Amino acid sequence: MSKITIFENILNVSDPHFVTLDAVLNAIKNGRYKDKVEATRNCKEEYKIRSLKAKLPCALFSGEFAKPIDKKYDDGTEYTSYRDDKSLVNHSGFVPIDIDDVKNINQAKEELINNPYIYALWTSSSGKGLHGLVRIGDGNKHTQHYKALLEKIPGLDPTARNPSRVLYLSYDPDLYINSSSSTFYDIVVEEEQKPSIIVTGK
Repeated sequence: MSKITIFENILNVSDPHFVTLDAVLNAIKNGRYKDKVEATRNCKEEYKIRSLKAKLPCALFSGEFAKPIDKKYDDGTEYTSYRDDKSLVNHSGFVPIDIDDVKNINQAKEELINNPYIYALWTSSSGKGLHGLVRIGDGNKHTQHYKALLEKIPGLDPTARNPSRVLYLSYDPDLYINSSSSTFYDIVVEEEQKPSIIVTGK
């Protein structure tokens, strides 16, 4: 069973917890985070929304991020982070997808559910977007798979391509799961930038 990494909140980078993917999806569906999520969705003041979201637990769905990485803040203070691509020790085999500012959530869900590669799909914590999972062929090619998905799924966040992408946990009693979803094998490999050769006249 695939394990993923969760943190108590978005500000926590040093205390990872490893749980099964099924446990987290069930928690989203069954309302474990319902009160905090609904408080966020019902709030109309932007600065308060940010504060409320900061209290939500968050997840790195692409696997177990168990390797500590030493870093420094801008002021030189050292700290240890597990929310880094280099922290990943076991890939879950899934890429999380993130679509923001969806005009019609139900319509967008219906369209995506018809996509054979969608393993799971649910409404984001804001209530204005969609989060989901796609099973990929090679965890070592996470970013290349995501780049290929950008061409297949309209509206995907182009910045969410790295394995340590974090998503706030949510509440959606209608969370969709397709355990028979197809594995996505397509990749996009960026060409290496070669230095230009400038030929001057003789």
